[in-house]
Amino acid sequence: MSCVGLLLAIGCRPAEPPAAEPPAAEPAEGAHGEEVVLTDTNFLDRVLASDKPVLVDFYTTWCPPCKQMAPIVAELAVEYEGRVVVGKVDVDENTRLGNEYEIKAIPTFIVFNEGKAVGRVVGSATKERLAGILDPLLSQ
Repeated sequence: MSCVGLLLAIGCRPAEPPAAEPPAAEPAEGAHGEEVVLTDTNFLDRVLASDKPVLVDFYTTWCPPCKQMAPIVAELAVEYEGRVVVGKVDVDENTRLGNEYEIKAIPTFIVFNEGKAVGRVVGSATKERLAGILDPLLSQ
């Protein structure tokens, strides 16, 4: 009889893993012009099911161009507050999303509208270039 079989035969069960701690509260969509932290687990609800256009910054914490773009992304979050969701995906921590959206270089910016990717910019970009993808979606 195996060890597990013996434990079950005498009425013992292997120890259950400790209960996971509740996830930290995530910022509401675009609350106070803040960027939304996007993950493998909340991407569907926060991006694909959003009733607003969504600008997603696929980045990593160690990437110099990503750090250079961070203030521009933050400015867009403030300027488009209430009209566009601006979110960030750390592709080192959310590899499924990086693979699914074929992120080959960082930063990569993808604009989603009605659950579909409608625009992509790879590498550093001006605020005007990113706004140029967002603005037509807001005038529809």
